[in-house]
Amino acid sequence: MASLMNESSDRNGLGNDSLNKSNGSGSLLGNILSSVKLGPAIPTVSSATRDQLEYLFEDEYVSNGPSWGARVCYGTGSTYLVGLATGGLWGLFDGLRNPQGSGSRRLRINCILNACTARGPFMGNSLGIVALVYNGLNGALIKARNDREDMWGSVAAATASGAIFKSTAGLKKCAMGGGIFGSAMLAFQLYQKYEKSRY
Repeated sequence: MASLMNESSDRNGLGNDSLNKSNGSGSLLGNILSSVKLGPAIPTVSSATRDQLEYLFEDEYVSNGPSWGARVCYGTGSTYLVGLATGGLWGLFDGLRNPQGSGSRRLRINCILNACTARGPFMGNSLGIVALVYNGLNGALIKARNDREDMWGSVAAATASGAIFKSTAGLKKCAMGGGIFGSAMLAFQLYQKYEKSRY
């Protein structure tokens, strides 16, 4: 019995020693931290005004959307790249199906490169021009309506962009271009509205 009590006291003594050591290290850490002098705090994003912020993603946009310059640059650039890639794939398939490239490998590669360089810039330039006109008209409509942006403004801008793009081909092609672009934008806006209603 006495031996058991001695063992328990020894254990308690070891526990007290470790606790004292931990308290000593804690006080040492506290002294180190208290001696550190921090500089002034860096201003947070919330301290900046709304006009000074640049937004990268759609869920971070302010209520009236990005600026007109951001719309033109982002919309035109991304659409041009999509058109360039689509036209390049179109030219790739055309080059592979070209019967003139059925000879040597060098002739086949030449046909593919010619088709890609013919289709890619054509598609990229065409879609880039449409996007440039659309973003310009859409920004003008938003500004004219006191910074109000909705589905019908986008549809109207897309219809006018398609009509302007095909205006040199006659009234029938002009109406067809406006109808196609307007219908595509309406479908896109309805899809976006449906996706937002799901979450």
